[in-house]
Parts: sequence; C-alpha cells; structure tokens
Amino acid sequence: MPAPPRRRLARALTAALAGLCAACGPARAQDTVLAPVVVQATRLPAAAGDTPWPVSRVQGERVSRARQGLGLDEALLTVPGLYAQNRYNLAQDLRLSIRGFGARSTFGIRGLKLMLDGVPLTLPDGQAGVDALDLHDLDHIEVIRGPAASLYGAAAGGVVSLHSLAPPDEPVAGTALSIASHGFAQQRAHAGGTAGDAAGIVSASHLSSDGYRRQSRAERSLLNARGTLALAGGGELAAAVSVLDLPTAEDPGALTAAERAADRRAAGALNQRFRSGESITQQRISVTATLPTDGGELSARGYGLWRDFASRLPFQAIALERMAGGGGVQIAHALSAYGTPVELLLGLDLDHQDDARERHVNDDGVIAGRIADQRERVTALGAFVQLRTRPADAVLLGAGLRADRVEVRVDDRFAADGDQSGSTRFAALSPSAGAVVSVTSHLDLYANAATAFETPTTTELADAGGGGGFNTSLEPQRALSVEAGVRGWFAGGAARYELGAFHIRVEDQLVAFAIPGAPDRFAFQNAGRSRHLGVEAALEMDPAESLSLRAAWTWSVFEFRRFTDRGGAHLDGRTLPGVPRHLLALEAEWRPAPGWLLAADAQAVSMRFADNANSAHAPGYLLLNARAAYAWRLGPIALEAHAGIDNVLATRYDANVRINAAGGRYFEPAPRRGGRVGASLSVRF
Repeated sequence: MPAPPRRRLARALTAALAGLCAACGPARAQDTVLAPVVVQATRLPAAAGDTPWPVSRVQGERVSRARQGLGLDEALLTVPGLYAQNRYNLAQDLRLSIRGFGARSTFGIRGLKLMLDGVPLTLPDGQAGVDALDLHDLDHIEVIRGPAASLYGAAAGGVVSLHSLAPPDEPVAGTALSIASHGFAQQRAHAGGTAGDAAGIVSASHLSSDGYRRQSRAERSLLNARGTLALAGGGELAAAVSVLDLPTAEDPGALTAAERAADRRAAGALNQRFRSGESITQQRISVTATLPTDGGELSARGYGLWRDFASRLPFQAIALERMAGGGGVQIAHALSAYGTPVELLLGLDLDHQDDARERHVNDDGVIAGRIADQRERVTALGAFVQLRTRPADAVLLGAGLRADRVEVRVDDRFAADGDQSGSTRFAALSPSAGAVVSVTSHLDLYANAATAFETPTTTELADAGGGGGFNTSLEPQRALSVEAGVRGWFAGGAARYELGAFHIRVEDQLVAFAIPGAPDRFAFQNAGRSRHLGVEAALEMDPAESLSLRAAWTWSVFEFRRFTDRGGAHLDGRTLPGVPRHLLALEAEWRPAPGWLLAADAQAVSMRFADNANSAHAPGYLLLNARAAYAWRLGPIALEAHAGIDNVLATRYDANVRINAAGGRYFEPAPRRGGRVGASLSVRF
C-alpha cells in the first residue's frame, strides 16, 4: 500500500535536504569560507553561534537584488520556521508567522516584534504593518525564532529586526524602473553621501498595480530618509523620516472553493458591491543615539508616528486617526564576577498609542451615518535585564528577565448606544535562560527555555456585538517554550548548518471567529490550551566562489489541546489553521562572470487548514521562481538590468487563507506565471 500523501511529502522534503547536503561533497582547499555572522537583534551583539537562541540573518544582495520588492517575504524565503502569506493584497498587508504565532492575524502582523534600526515598528498593542517599507532600502534582516518576551515584551513568536542601508561614503544619485505582469510598475530614485562627520541617504518610490484579480488595484508612494552624525568619543546620532501615501488599495476579498474553481481572478460579490479597500497616509520620525561608556555602551531611542486610515468593508466603514510614540534607553556593561567575564544589559521601554476610531455605515460604497465613535489608548511599560557569561571556554550561559505592564483604555464618545467606556490592564513577568556548549571548534549544542505573553490588539479587543467598548473577557495568551539544537560548520568553513526542535505550550491562545452578519469582520476568543511542536533545519554553503546555496526545512504540529468554540463544538486535537505542517525552501545563486547574477528559488508547502474545525483546507503547492541581473560600470556610472519569472511552473495556489471566514470564503488565489524586467542607473560624484 502506498504511503499517505503527508508521509510521501515528508520523505520527499527530507530526501531533498539530504541530497543538497551530500552535494556539498568533501572539504576542498579552494572552497569559499563564509564570513562570520554577527547579530544585533539579541540587544547584546554577538556572533550567531554565541547565542542560545536560533537567529537567522539575510544580508547583502540577497535582500533585494533583482527582486520585485513587493513584499518583505521575498528576502525571508530560507528562514526556517517562518511562513508568509498575503503578498499580493496591499489592503490586507503582508502576514508573517513564526512557529505558528501570527497566523491568526486577519490583517497585518501580530505575535511578532518588528524593529527598524533599533526602533519598534510594532505598536504598543502588538500590531505591526510593513506597508511603509521598501525592500531596496534595507541592508540586512535578522530574525529571532521563538519567544523573545524577555527582550522585547509581548513577542510570543519571535523578532524580525530590519537594518537600513548605511549612507554611502561618496556622493551618489540614482534611479530605477521596473515593470511586471498585471499592470505592475515601480519607479525609484535615491541619493546619498558623506560630508565630514555627517552622512545621509534618501529614497523615493512610486508603485502602481492593477492586480491579478478584479478589484485589486493599488497605488503607493514612499519617501524614506536617514541621516547620521558621528559624535566625539565614537558615539553616533541617527535620525530617520518615513512618509507613506497609499491613496488606493482595493480589496478583492476571499472566495469559496466553488468560486475559486469557477474564476480564480474574480472578486467577492460583497467586496465589489461595497467597494472594499483602504487608503492610508502616515508619517514617522525616529531618533537614536549610542555613546560608548567605560566598559560598555549607552543607547537611547525615541520615535513618533501619525497615521490616517480609512477602510471600507461590507456594510461598514472605518476611519482611524492614530498617534503613537515612545522611547527607550539601555546600557550594556562588561564586568568580572569571581574572575568570570559577564556582560550585563539593563533597559527600559515606554510606548504609547492613541487612536480615534469611528465606524460608519457603508451604503453600497457610499459612507453614511456614524455607528460608533471611541478613543482607544494603550500604554506599555517594560523593564528588562540580560546577562551573558562564559564560565569556561566551551560554555556560554545567558539569562534574561523582563517585567511588562500594558494598560488599555477606551472612551466611548457615541452616546446613542450607551456609555461603554472602560479600561483593562495586563501584566507579565517573562524569564528566559539558555546555554551553548562547544563540543568541538566547529560543532555547538544549544538549549533554551523561555516564557512569553501576547496581549490582544485594540482591534482584537473589539466587542463582537459591534458596538463601542471592548471585550473585557479576553485574556492575553501565554506561552512556555523549551528548545534544543545543534549547529556548526563543515567543508573547511564553506558551509553552515543548524538543526533544532522546540515544544511550546500555549495557554489562552487568541483565536479569531467571524462576526455573524458582518463579512470581513472578526472578533476573538481564548482557546484553553494549545501545543506548538516542531523541527527546523537550515543549511547555507558556498561550494565555490561563484556559487551560493541555501536550504531551510520546517516540520511542525500546531494543535488545540483543549478548546470549545463559541458554538459549543469540542475541537481538542484539531490543527491550528493557516500554517503548513511541512515547509521546504531552496535557493541558489550563481555568478558565472563579473557583474552577473543568476538565481532560482523553490518553495514546497503542504496543505493548510482554513478553519478551527479543519473542515476546509487550501491544497499544498510547489513554487519555482527565477531571476537574473547584469551590472556593469562605466567610470562613475553604474548600470544594471534585471529580469525575473515568478511561478515558473504556473502553479495554482492560494496566496492567503482567511482563517474562519464566514460563508466558507477562505481563499485568495495567487497569480500564475508572471514576468518582470527592470533597470537601474547610479552615478558617483
């Protein structure tokens, strides 16, 4: 009897990863040695091998060269444990999940902490969006996989830390243009340079797209600028400004399985009728400073954000005016305790969010009477301490503790349905501990244990009845994680690998359910207990100077252990929706001659359940993408041309699954095969 489909897929993925390892062959003297990886997302900078936490880093031309730049996920393909959806719907924004956390999100990113140059992109209530990010402005990306609450507070699944390009040493200016299938076009311009102790870089871009499906047109303009000033004694002051104008992002909605089979490019009937979509304007400013101290470093940050948001849903429309900001300070210090070196980190974070939210009737696309008006304020305060020490040459120990307090207050300003003002507070103490043991000079064992918590966002706290106020019965979800693994290098330093396993017990998991009679609107409840269990593997190698190979494989089981839904159904043992059990990614880059880049990547994804009851699912799929670029220089002028083919195999798959959606409208079909071309020019003065 043939093996079940899931087992056959697991065997195929394992065989593919093993085959790639074998392809490396024995060590050769001429092999390229991979450069050491230093990460900063751990707040105490360290080599990736000197931290008990699994950390991935994507850098250099891997981030954006010859890529379309439509979503952050393009650069994160080979990060194990990370799964991305929703790249093609700018109205819903990209959705990232790590080890299952974040998969519940109905739009934007939940359950993870996003940082940009040390400043949080995640709001105090736990919600984050990447609609103001340009992939071409980034130098590298670091990802901590697993609970990081002892570092960053309410970050159950992990951390995505983004780092901007540094200003160039010489004055430079340039422009770029790219076009792609489905009416996609993007124009970019940038300039930067250094003068004495000051340096700066600025970029502007405009993106427009007709979209693959009907009613999915989008238009977005971005301005990002960053400046640095070297301070006496080795310190640095940096300031950044970001401006987003997204006047149109239509939302085609999701389809039932029958509608998808009939016409993959269709938009939902109600989404068309009510002209679903959104518009956004946003301004963000941040300032950071670092100062060396005797035996350490002092750093501080501050930021402010202003966002106007308007969204049309079936039957309702939302208008939101947001102000958010905050600051933080931390000091790192090296000392000695009984002859043992110790690195100590102390810090404090304070962030505040103030939203003025209104809901109106959506009368077939025309905004009518007001039905809710409230002011929502969230204040988050956290204090933390981290320790790292090496009691022996082969042993590294790390520990951390963070105390957090989050207060949410709602002032109901719509008197027609009574005063539903109120407040609630969440508090948590999050410890962590871990160790690294160097078995040999090229083989390390690591283990860690940590707790995490995740507060409901203001959107998730909304009352299911549709009025003002919020759901006071909703509790934060809390997690206890244990993990162990091995990592190291071989082939004379030309290859790195890691293999780890984790078990996470989650209490009061936050679960979405559709609000009856309100399509595309969700409320939330707590599940009693859930279990996240998985294995992650990664391999990175440069078998030759001109060739780079990467692979990542994830096997995971995320399931409810104790859960009765609002309808009284017992769902113990059901799989959490929205995340595949098997995930394999492969990427190869070849530089056959100076200036050339030829690259291909593949992703194999097993099926995903679409609802808590596991009564519907999105089929698994295999994606293959290819891209190429050629760059040449004529004195001070640099030119590059690039091209790419996405979904080479024309695979039919779903770019997003709307979990627990009403009426079985779970599926957002992705484009089939598409092409793109582009060119860039820059001049150094």
